[in-house]
Amino acid sequence: MNATQLDLVPYIRSAANAIRKPFFLGERTLLDYAILYVQEGTMRVTLTRENRVFSITSGQFCLLQPGDLHILEGTTDTISPYVHMDLFYNPHRERSFVTLPGQIQVAGQEELIQPRISDLEGFEQVPTLFTPRNKSAFVETLLALIQAWDDGACGLLNRMKAHGAALQLIFQLLEPYVEEERTPNKSHSLLGWVTSYFALHISEPLRVADMAKRANLSVPRFNVVFRETFGVSPYHYFLTLRLKHAKELLRTSMLTMHEIADYCGFTDNHHFANTFKRTTGVTPGQYRAGMNESE
Repeated sequence: MNATQLDLVPYIRSAANAIRKPFFLGERTLLDYAILYVQEGTMRVTLTRENRVFSITSGQFCLLQPGDLHILEGTTDTISPYVHMDLFYNPHRERSFVTLPGQIQVAGQEELIQPRISDLEGFEQVPTLFTPRNKSAFVETLLALIQAWDDGACGLLNRMKAHGAALQLIFQLLEPYVEEERTPNKSHSLLGWVTSYFALHISEPLRVADMAKRANLSVPRFNVVFRETFGVSPYHYFLTLRLKHAKELLRTSMLTMHEIADYCGFTDNHHFANTFKRTTGVTPGQYRAGMNESE
């Protein structure tokens, strides 16, 4: 299954900072995802079908995916913040639930079960015991999610905060496991805002230094990345857009040459006329007349 065909829309079903004496949570099969952090103590997770046992100690993280048949035990007193949630949009999500011990078979619940990350193209296998790139940031996000969820009864805003934190948590969880060859071209992503930036500033002087600052690059490096991405320099790219806009105004409006020059960022009518003729071979007036004749 291609992950890009799924809508990443987290839906929190349960979240809490669990403080427990030693406990035993019998076999169950999940319909959603469970993310668990052992803040204090020791826990044990048994994946029954795989016959695998994991010991989770203080400072470790556990991911249980939909379809995992498992047993969860607290072998000591534990503090374990956790969240049960859907990662991907499901129109039937409000009917889904956190399964209880003994709920092993999911027959008849197929429309409620979430896709497994391990079944999605573009992701490496996410281990049951995973390590975030930034542990402290992950814990902070998880605790913020739980706090907002606890306060959710107080209003919509806190629920929005909780689901916003959930989206951030998913990113922090999955980022290390995205396959490198499937990541987009970095320079294209870095300059994805350029076209809209030029459109908004088409009547203003080109300020490469401002653009480089926005991209968090030096001016020389920005020029290199820009050429790698668009095949031309920022100046020529911007000039092409200005001339394209000027042609559109010449075809579709009754604006004067001075007004068009001003709207398209040329210093004056003379600059506009010379640049237009040098590029197209005709003056703006000849271009407009030719368009009118062709009609």
